[in-house]
Amino acid sequence: AQEIPYQRRTCTTIGSLDYAAFAKATGCAYVGIQLDDDIADGVSSALEIAAGNRPVVVDVRIDYSKKTRFTLGTLKTNIDRFDTRTKARMIGRALYRKLFGA
Repeated sequence: AQEIPYQRRTCTTIGSLDYAAFAKATGCAYVGIQLDDDIADGVSSALEIAAGNRPVVVDVRIDYSKKTRFTLGTLKTNIDRFDTRTKARMIGRALYRKLFGA
C-alpha cells in the first residue's frame, strides 16, 4: 500500500533469516512451504506436528510483487474512507511522484 502513494517501499527492510536454523535453535519443528502446490501438504504436516504438542515454525514464501484481490480491496477500502478533497490531494501527490519521481 505504501508503494502506490510514495513510489518506494518506506517500511523497514529486514535481512534474510534462516527459519530452519531458527526452528532448530529454539527446539521447534520446521515446515517450509515454497510453492502454492505445497500448501496443503505443508499445513497438514504442521498440524500433525502441533497435534503432538510440539511447537512448529511454518515458513511460507509469499510473492508480494503480484497485486491480489486482497491488496486491491484494502486500497479501495482505505481510499473510500476519505472525503473527496483528501482523495484528490492524495491522488495528486501520488501522480506527481509517479511522473516526477519526487
